[in-house]
Amino acid sequence: MGGEEHGFSSERRVVAVLFADMAGFTALTERLDPEVVTDAMNEIFAALGAEVDAVGGHVDKVVGDELMALFGAPVAHEDDALRAVRAALRMQRAMEAREEALRRSEEAVAALRETMALGETLPLPQPYERAQTPVLSRAGARP
Repeated sequence: MGGEEHGFSSERRVVAVLFADMAGFTALTERLDPEVVTDAMNEIFAALGAEVDAVGGHVDKVVGDELMALFGAPVAHEDDALRAVRAALRMQRAMEAREEALRRSEEAVAALRETMALGETLPLPQPYERAQTPVLSRAGARP
């Protein structure tokens, strides 16, 4: 019972999902001007996304103060779990550099929290073209 006739593949694959969010983001938004927060978050997510891209991952979405990156979808590599770990470490270093710059400008920033899930997935049908790559997974839920 594949989905090929509906335009999606039923190929199983192992995917690593990396979640990153900002601890203290809500308090930050209450203290600072919205434009300052938006500019800082745009800079931060651009830097974090560049680190995901650098190791062959795919930023699936950014919602509020959270980034979700996939390793193994839409493009699979033999070492996707390792790539996700490398991205997480690179993202921590990038965030530390941003925190130092923001401290100097007296604009405190929230700390980066990360968690990962790894598991077998199936692509879900996509009724229209979009940036996200939906997957059905038995990977553990995000803590």
